[in-house]
Amino acid sequence: LNVAPNVIKFTHKWTINNYHKICKENVKSGKHLESLFSPEEGKHENLEFAVALHPFGYENVTKNSLSLLLHLKSFAKTKAIIQYRFSIVNHKKQKVFSNG
Repeated sequence: LNVAPNVIKFTHKWTINNYHKICKENVKSGKHLESLFSPEEGKHENLEFAVALHPFGYENVTKNSLSLLLHLKSFAKTKAIIQYRFSIVNHKKQKVFSNG
């Protein structure tokens, strides 16, 4: 039995003000920034993601480089296929990175 997947397309924009200042504050602590979000607020209450930004890398895996991680925080179903694309835009609104 083939069942067509329920596709939810959405965009999440996360603006980080004072990025350089935040990086300086977090350089010693190793802290990261996180943005929690759900697609179409209220329509998919059981679906929640988090984007984590590690300005100086994620643990020792990507040390000394910016790391972005997408976490599926909650989902009511037992199975999901997630496709995503990250883009980084600078203060001049120029795309400086995209993985897709």
